[in-house]
Amino acid sequence: MADYDLTHLSLLFVEDSRFSRLLTRSVFFSVGIRQIQVANDGAQAIEVLKRAGDSGDQEGGAKIDMVISDLVMPGVDGFDLLKWIRCDPESPNPFLPFTLLTARADADVVAESRNRGANEFIAKPFSANSIASRLTAVINAPRQ
Repeated sequence: MADYDLTHLSLLFVEDSRFSRLLTRSVFFSVGIRQIQVANDGAQAIEVLKRAGDSGDQEGGAKIDMVISDLVMPGVDGFDLLKWIRCDPESPNPFLPFTLLTARADADVVAESRNRGANEFIAKPFSANSIASRLTAVINAPRQ
């Protein structure tokens, strides 16, 4: 990641576990990401994205460059959030780079993630290097 300055990358991180949110945010910070918005679940992430897409936002919604989301969450899970981003008319950007982060790293889950439009997949447990390599992959080889 030394080739990239990620201080201006605006990331939306979606995770229902408070412990995982704290731990993963510190990993993002260690690879240079400074603009991190956090959502506790997919429904909250949708609201953040709607605000980010609203140029007249009075609540300070900022532009989002990338989403990294847990897969397994109650209510609106990672697949539901991905579908909303890719297909819903209210989505501010159906091509928004999206990475799933989950402990469910079976080959069928990885394949389903890609088939549904995820740009990348990160298996838990992960390291700062694995986060950095996935971010690099999204930057260097964006999926259409």
